[in-house]
Amino acid sequence: MFKDFKKEIQKLQNEELEVGTSRGSLSIQQTQRNNKKSELVEAFYKGMKELEDDLGVQVYITNSGPIIEILNEKVENQVLSKDQSGICNGMISIEFDLKVKNLDFDAATEEKEYLFKQQQKEIKRQKAEEKREAKIKRDAEIRAEKSRIREQKLEKYLKENEE
Repeated sequence: MFKDFKKEIQKLQNEELEVGTSRGSLSIQQTQRNNKKSELVEAFYKGMKELEDDLGVQVYITNSGPIIEILNEKVENQVLSKDQSGICNGMISIEFDLKVKNLDFDAATEEKEYLFKQQQKEIKRQKAEEKREAKIKRDAEIRAEKSRIREQKLEKYLKENEE
């Protein structure tokens, strides 16, 4: 699987490429960079095409890059009831966009930043969940207290009317 993509990566590890500048950053010369991207995209597409039957998806190549289409019957049912034009279907299209980054790009730092942001989102989500649970508990306590007060008033009323 993905043997062509692996070959392109291995080829890229030893290939003689010209370094230039792009918008003030060091980068691979643009024509070479564009050619490498095209070769990688084509190899990635072939790898995805190899998985097409195993995954039960459709794989296409477009000017924008490889696209997989995944059929989701639940989405399809909603589309059928909402799309009067008949243009849409239940296929979810996912485009893969490969980029050859400038040479000053630091993937390790970018990953740390990404993981940190994901961690912050999770903390925020947990706090919101805790806040929601606390509100539910508080509301239940208020309802229980109101119910207790109503019961006390009813008991008092019934005792007063018995006499």
